[in-house]
Amino acid sequence: MSDRITKARAQSALEHYLRACHAVGLTEEQTAGACICAPYGQALHVVRYAADCGNGHSGWLHDLPGFIGSGRSGSSTLRDVHTKLLQSASALFDLADLNRSAK
Repeated sequence: MSDRITKARAQSALEHYLRACHAVGLTEEQTAGACICAPYGQALHVVRYAADCGNGHSGWLHDLPGFIGSGRSGSSTLRDVHTKLLQSASALFDLADLNRSAK
């Protein structure tokens, strides 16, 4: 039997993912407002909310590594989001390690 994925565990996975984003060089500004939400209905997305998207409008940004684009990238359960976050974080930490070893 698998463990239940709560909102707190999903949030913890998001924080781990954001640490991975920073390890590969993304700035706090580039990850500001990151959240797990359902901005378009029931499908869960990992997105950022920006008060100014650059065109004077506010809205959802789909620009986080591993979660770029909105078409068919939503998840139906917190477990799916949790898994995607951990997989993306693992890939980003691997890239950070490769970058460090190349220097």
